[in-house]
Amino acid sequence: MRKPITQKAKSPLKQTDEVTLGTTTTSTSAGEDITTEVSKPGKVIGSGYSGKKMSNEAWKKYLANETPEQKAKRHAREVNDGVREAATTETIVTKGDPVTTTEKEQYTPQIRDKTTAITPWENRFNMRTARQSERFSRNEAKRDLRRNANEASRRARRDDGMSYADSKRLKRNIMKGDNLDDKQQTLYDASRGLNKEANTVYSTDAQQSQFDQAAMRGEEVNNTARNINTADLSTTEGQTALANNAITSPDAKVDVKTKKVKSAAAMRYKSNVGIKPSSAMKKGYFKGK
Repeated sequence: MRKPITQKAKSPLKQTDEVTLGTTTTSTSAGEDITTEVSKPGKVIGSGYSGKKMSNEAWKKYLANETPEQKAKRHAREVNDGVREAATTETIVTKGDPVTTTEKEQYTPQIRDKTTAITPWENRFNMRTARQSERFSRNEAKRDLRRNANEASRRARRDDGMSYADSKRLKRNIMKGDNLDDKQQTLYDASRGLNKEANTVYSTDAQQSQFDQAAMRGEEVNNTARNINTADLSTTEGQTALANNAITSPDAKVDVKTKKVKSAAAMRYKSNVGIKPSSAMKKGYFKGK
């Protein structure tokens, strides 16, 4: 009795988001001291500035309202007149703030998929099935793009008063990939096989592993080790691999890379062509019309 084909890891839609295990170490050290050079004015050695022509009360008021620039000039005059010692420089050392350093070490655990050894004909059948699926996706995208182009051409004639010849030219340009919107561009890329799924290079790791292990048809084969991804977290093999890694690294924590996506409501709002931010159902739409 023929055994079913159970070879895996052929799909071009494989999950690629990796899962890492990591440890975080936090240490605090004394901050670097801050050294500041401060100029300190010299002591008064005379009776004061001999050239002043104002009363004591006026002089005190002047000193109270003196600006830093005026004070520096006055000190220089007093040094030249010999009534003040020269300024000195003083070094002030201030302790810096403590510095906290966080070091994170990460590594990606690996797993080996198990498949069933198959014959060359079965491998060729798998490849043909995958290519058939790709052709089906391209043809469906081409049909959807043609329907979209027909609708755009019809709306241009009805709403914008475009001539029949120009509307046909519009349709032809859409099918050729000129001046497309986001949805049309996605359909065009899929119909031409330019998207990521259609450009997948199929791996031969399963066949090489089958050869290296000298496995006969129907026997179990361990494929080449690969990094664990988010799809493996819900499988027994993935949980077992993480548990085994926890034995050697008990402090390591699982880190899953996540992506921010729009809310379901926002995506539905954008996909509804008939609903626009300035639709007549919005409050204040007719104001000023």
